[in-house]
Amino acid sequence: MRPGAAAALALAILGACASPGVEVAAAGTDAVTVERRAFWREAAAVKGTVPDGRTAAEWARELDPWLASTDPELRDDLAYTILAGWIVRGKIEDEPLRALAAKWRADLGRPGATDADVVARSFAALTLAAVVAFDLQHPFLGDELPRIRAAALDYAAREHDVRGYDEHLGWVHSTAHAADLLKFLARAPDLPVAEQAAFLAVLDAKSDLPRATWTAGEDLRLARVALALVKRDDLDRAAFESWVAGYETAYRGIWTAPRVDGARLAACGNRRRVLAELSALLAGEDGSDRLTWARKRVLDALRETG
Repeated sequence: MRPGAAAALALAILGACASPGVEVAAAGTDAVTVERRAFWREAAAVKGTVPDGRTAAEWARELDPWLASTDPELRDDLAYTILAGWIVRGKIEDEPLRALAAKWRADLGRPGATDADVVARSFAALTLAAVVAFDLQHPFLGDELPRIRAAALDYAAREHDVRGYDEHLGWVHSTAHAADLLKFLARAPDLPVAEQAAFLAVLDAKSDLPRATWTAGEDLRLARVALALVKRDDLDRAAFESWVAGYETAYRGIWTAPRVDGARLAACGNRRRVLAELSALLAGEDGSDRLTWARKRVLDALRETG
């Protein structure tokens, strides 16, 4: 597909005419009626089933805008849940799904710091995770995959919102959703060895964010990114060693400084929790030389800094 064509197709899909008598909320979520909620609640209850009358790609016109909704039911329980179910079950044909993936990739770069901006980026990442997971089983993304990878690394590095669950917004979870996307990207056969270090750098960048406290499984989700790299036959051992050694250096730096820096202490604690989760994950893996080496290296680091 020529450059820009996928995005154009996505716009065409999202701008398609609705079926007669179907009220949609393509411009936002304010106009969502009780009837539409009920319609989609019923669809969500029948996992993976596409409602009659339109294709899954066509129905996406109504669901896609809800990924940016500050209403947690519309965003998470309905839009994401239904779209992801269709994606992993192959309900959306390759060409329109590639176009939708290009649209969600663009959403990763959405500017702004409002709640709607934050959740739009976060749920674009989570929905793309389903797309990349499907691509691993049924390759179809082609040259869109490296574009998603670049956008995902950029998003993960730039997103500073550290909320997990919010009383009003529900799941925001930017860190966990970025990690989910990176996990599947780290499994992709075409991942250049030279880019593995960038994935590991993101794990530290997330842990170093001000006010970052992993209370909603973020440490485990980040650890799964590292596990995906370790399980690769082409693991960049030098990059992995540098990543673990970087934690050890950060830990020693806290105690050799004239006074304890609270922010550095918190960041180091986050990094340790990621390594601890990785150690637990590695304990359940087979005994290949590569995995044995990584398991011992992580465990040694935890022992030396405990």
